[in-house]
Amino acid sequence: GMDELTESNNKLSAQIEEIKAEIVEKNAAIAATEKSVADATTNRERENTDYKASERDDKLAKDTVKSAKDVLSSFYKDNGLMLLQQPAGEAPPPPPATFDAPYGGQTDTATSILAILDMIIDDVTKDMEKAKAEEEKAAADFEIFKTESEASIQSLTEEVTALEGVQGEKESKVTQNVESRATMHEELNAVMKLIADAKPGCDFFTINYPSRVKNRHIEIDGLGKAKTILSGGSFNAAPDPNREMNVGDAFLARRHVQ
Repeated sequence: GMDELTESNNKLSAQIEEIKAEIVEKNAAIAATEKSVADATTNRERENTDYKASERDDKLAKDTVKSAKDVLSSFYKDNGLMLLQQPAGEAPPPPPATFDAPYGGQTDTATSILAILDMIIDDVTKDMEKAKAEEEKAAADFEIFKTESEASIQSLTEEVTALEGVQGEKESKVTQNVESRATMHEELNAVMKLIADAKPGCDFFTINYPSRVKNRHIEIDGLGKAKTILSGGSFNAAPDPNREMNVGDAFLARRHVQ
């Protein structure tokens, strides 16, 4: 029983070491995942801050260009410097015949400037829309990553908790086995002491057993011979070579004892 408990504890100890190694591995995975989430969170916050700063700059630029366009457009309109939109297929009005006509300004240039400002506003608007779409996608990707990572951490944490429970059960079993083995050892010591205490008597019987058996045979033989004589029998048989004692030996030994 002690050997069986020792073997059981050896197996349990090996299993406990495997569980400990697995717990260490899972805790390392948890720590790595938590670090990844922390790094991703920091990066996401930095990206969002950069996006908001860029959005402010783009909005300011767009508003500035739009204001400039509005001011120029009003100026050209108020001073009659704008080209009138011509119907399709119609030629523009002819220039003044003499230098006496009032100056109309570079109306084609004014129109070109306003068109360029409209293009700038459109480009800034497109850039803002693109940046917003990228920001929204980055935020969505981060939320997916964070959710999956947190689920993985939760799963690993539950596995570690379960492994720690199994480890505790096996360690308790080892403790029980050690206590049971100690009890058995005490019982074995008691038995060994009993054997040691009985050894002198056992040795006496072991040493004297052959002579006691021989004397017992002599005694039985004598009783048998006495019964035969009392019954009127006689002993004329030849000695039996297979017998250690011959007929009459027991009687002689018995007479000698008397």
